Amino acid sequence: MKKVLGRIGAVLLVVVVAVAAWAWVSPWPSVLLIRQLWPEATAEQA
Repeated sequence: MKKVLGRIGAVLLVVVVAVAAWAWVSPWPSVLLIRQLWPEATAEQA
């Protein structure tokens, strides 16, 4: 059981690091966050 939890933790760590790297390199996470926080600005731009 301990071995399985260790593997799950390792996979979760890899996923978190991959998402953090993607957020650091790509502008899209910021764009998606801004769209969620201010949806009326997106409607005005369209």
